[in-house]
Amino acid sequence: MAIALKIYHNENKNEPFTEWLEGIGDDITDARIRQRLRRIESGGDLRNFRTLGDYKNLKGVNDLFEFRISGKGPGYRIYWGRIGIDTLLLLRGGIRKTQKSDIKDAKADWNEHNQRKLKPSNYRNFT
Repeated sequence: MAIALKIYHNENKNEPFTEWLEGIGDDITDARIRQRLRRIESGGDLRNFRTLGDYKNLKGVNDLFEFRISGKGPGYRIYWGRIGIDTLLLLRGGIRKTQKSDIKDAKADWNEHNQRKLKPSNYRNFT
């Protein structure tokens, strides 16, 4: 089963994940991140989390996780929520150095998404 990757937008239609990714300014890192997400999109399975690669559940919030992007660099992170069994909502990205505030912001984004009760079809696709 393929996974749908959707991009979260807040009430003002801002997309923190897109803004973060576009702000990286490094084509190689940008390509690595996009490749990782496309691999998850085409071959991941939310019933078998091992297919998602390096990730972890964020404590204190159901269905909220972070991908850890390995390799050179500042320790990139992607924060995402799980919607049902086949959809990931990409909330925002960050780096290890700002992880504490990034997690706080991701939790706020996830709470806002859950309060608005939007369906995955209300968000645009990643690719």
